[in-house]
Amino acid sequence: MAEIIVDGVRYELSEDTLTAKVGMVERDSILLESYTIPETVTANGNTYQVTMIGADAFNNCPLLETVIIPDSVTEIEDGRQVDIFIYLDDYCSAFRKCQRLKSIKLSNNLKK
Repeated sequence: MAEIIVDGVRYELSEDTLTAKVGMVERDSILLESYTIPETVTANGNTYQVTMIGADAFNNCPLLETVIIPDSVTEIEDGRQVDIFIYLDDYCSAFRKCQRLKSIKLSNNLKK
C-alpha cells in the first residue's frame, strides 16, 4: 500500500479503490493544535478520496484541540489492543491521549 504525508499526517493510499485512510500523525507534528482532514489527497497524478480514519491516527497529540472530519469519511477504525506483553492492556484509538481535545466536527456520512 502506498503512502503520502500531507501537513505532517500520513495517509495510506489504496490504488484499487482510489481511497485514502488517515494513518498517523508524524512525530514532528504531534504538537498540532487543530487539524482539518481533507476530502481528497493527491499523489502520483491520482486523487484519492479520504474515507477512513485509522485506529491510531491522532494517538498521542497532547495539544490537539479541534478536528474537522469531512463528509467523505465514513469510518473511524475501532481501537485495537496492542501487544499486551509490551504495553499491558494499552489500546490504540484515533484520539487517545489527546487531553486538550475540545471539539470534533464529525462527518455527516459517518457509519462506523
